[in-house]
Amino acid sequence: MDSSTPSLDVEHDSWEFYAEWPGRKFWLLVTDMGEKKLIQTEDASPLLKRIFSGNAAYVEFLGTLHSAISSDPRFNALEWVS
Repeated sequence: MDSSTPSLDVEHDSWEFYAEWPGRKFWLLVTDMGEKKLIQTEDASPLLKRIFSGNAAYVEFLGTLHSAISSDPRFNALEWVS
């Protein structure tokens, strides 16, 4: 997985960046909410690619993201919201 350099939004304590997944692009916004960190994601791939390719790549990306965060000792008590 490749990613762009995060841009810092000081006003909202957030970092915004894109992650590249084979043939797909995902937008991420990480917000520091004190005790909790909120990660918002969105499939930013071109519309036709999303329509004709389905969401399997997005599901795989989220699973890989979850595994990476879960194995990092800086993060704990992960909660997923849909």
